[in-house]
Amino acid sequence: MDIASAGKLWDAEPGWLNTASYGLPPRRAFEELQAVLAEWRHGSGDWKPWDASVGRARAAFARLVGAPAADVTVGSTVSQIMGTVATALPPGARGGARGRVHQQPVPVGGGRRGGDGPRRAAGRRRRRRHRRRGLQPRPVRHR
Repeated sequence: MDIASAGKLWDAEPGWLNTASYGLPPRRAFEELQAVLAEWRHGSGDWKPWDASVGRARAAFARLVGAPAADVTVGSTVSQIMGTVATALPPGARGGARGRVHQQPVPVGGGRRGGDGPRRAAGRRRRRRHRRRGLQPRPVRHR
C-alpha cells in the first residue's frame, strides 16, 4: 500500500497533527468498534471472538520475541502484570543480570514499611495460592 492509499483510510480534519499523543483510528477500525459497542449495548454480542483475537496476538508476539506462546501473558497494564510476577517471587528476591533472581537479605522488621505490613502479608498469601495451583514464575530469556 502506498502513502496516498493509506491516507484515504482516515477521516482527519485538515490540519490535524496530534498523532504523537492521540492517534485517530482508521475508518475500518472505527466502524468495527461501533459495531462491537452496539452489540455490547444491546447484549447481543459474544466474547469468544475477542478471546480468539487475544490468542492470535499472543502467538504473534511470541514469534516476534522467540518464545513459546504459552509464555506470553496479556493484561490491561504493565503494572498489573508485574505486580502479579513480583508477588509470586520469594521474599527478598531481586532481579539481576540476564533475568536471574538473586536472594537478598530482608532487613529485620520488613524494610521501609516497618514491621510485616499488610502488603507483604498479601504477597505471601498470593505466592502460597500460586504454589497450590502449581504456578511457578520463571524468567524469560530474550534471544
